Amino acid sequence: MALRSVAALLLIREKVIRPLLAAASSRTAKREPRVTSLLDARYHAVHNEMRALNQTLGIAA
Repeated sequence: MALRSVAALLLIREKVIRPLLAAASSRTAKREPRVTSLLDARYHAVHNEMRALNQTLGIAA
């Protein structure tokens, strides 16, 4: 059971948290496409919230 928990945490860290932190720390302004899907809109909302959370916690600039 412990091995399964550790594996799940590592998977979340590698596949979710690291990409979000990497995207949140980029400072370059990117041009948004004119047409976005619902999934894109949700991704951008999560991205913006992660950036705000990281700034609040002092994790990322």
